[in-house]
Amino acid sequence: MASAQFRFHGALNDFLPPRRRVVRFAHAFTHLGSVKDMIEALGVPHPEIDLILVDGRAVDFGYLVQDGDCIEVYPFFAQVETPGPLRHLRPPPLAEARFVLDTHLGKLANYLRMLGFDTLYRNDYPDDELARLSSSEDRILLTRDLGVLKRGIVQHGYYVRHTNPEQQLVEILARYDLLKGLQPFRRCMHCNGLLHPVEKSALAGNCRPTFCRITQTSTPAPIAARSTGAVRTTTGCAPLSSVCWAWIGGKAMTNSPAPSLLYPPAAPPTEATPRPIDPQDTLQLARIAAEIAPGRGYIAFIQAELQRLVRDPATLRYRQAVLADALALPELVTGLGGFLALAENLEGFIGFASRREDGLRQVVLRLGELENYLASVEHLHALLSGLAE
Repeated sequence: MASAQFRFHGALNDFLPPRRRVVRFAHAFTHLGSVKDMIEALGVPHPEIDLILVDGRAVDFGYLVQDGDCIEVYPFFAQVETPGPLRHLRPPPLAEARFVLDTHLGKLANYLRMLGFDTLYRNDYPDDELARLSSSEDRILLTRDLGVLKRGIVQHGYYVRHTNPEQQLVEILARYDLLKGLQPFRRCMHCNGLLHPVEKSALAGNCRPTFCRITQTSTPAPIAARSTGAVRTTTGCAPLSSVCWAWIGGKAMTNSPAPSLLYPPAAPPTEATPRPIDPQDTLQLARIAAEIAPGRGYIAFIQAELQRLVRDPATLRYRQAVLADALALPELVTGLGGFLALAENLEGFIGFASRREDGLRQVVLRLGELENYLASVEHLHALLSGLAE
């Protein structure tokens, strides 16, 4: 009986039984077959494979396995040095990350739509339809069903490892490097349609009571038109946990700056010129800064910003819009007051690490700082979640 030696690298070992992971093992066969069929018979789906080496030579999926072959199988992202040219099997990345998800990933579909990604999902897609959509529309097939992932027409596909929806989201964002493409709340989580603004008066009888109660002004509201002619507002979005948002925000911060409440994104604060400092403080800027500062260390900075004279009309309109948004949500204004009070408590822990305290006191202070931080985050998360309900 003929046999070949196999070894799988990196994440491909997730599909193998423990005894075959990260080791070379023999696989016996009676009939010649393609290396693709043999690899998938061992449990590894072809869309996750980027390179196959047979005795150090790169081959494609159609290679017929011979007796005595030594086969190395690599996933995408693997760094491999070979004497000959490499033949990568993974197709070029798609110009736009678009997805189709199987029936087990409904919550993940909602989260991807919430972050702005074109995501097809139905809870009754048959396997052949999933494979067809992935192939014909150049969509990445996300699934926890190895059978559909092994279909020959599937070029872009991935087996989702985690079972928790939020962990799945983090997994997909990292796998496909999607942080630069985040456009939250531009798609309807129900139908995947693009949202567009409409006047509140046009939503009469079609919007949820909570949405109508929160949106007291005629500010355009994002909605998605559905085939029935009804509308669905984004206020129905199921919130991600603070931990998941923290991961997304922390990663995205390396690529884009945080939004400013003072200046529009397209207009950095170059138009602002400092006004002469008023020695008598006739505008009482010091008192205003002290009232709104979350801590003493912020007063000087806030007062300096208040002393900037801005003549740019776009910047003035932007600040007026920010203020209008806040005034339209009194629950947010009140809730942020409580959050700032909690955040101010953290100021008492600043610099304690440099003091010469004994080990036990250091531990107690650290635990107190962590407890206050968690209380601040939980308060803010509860506030934002309540507004979204």
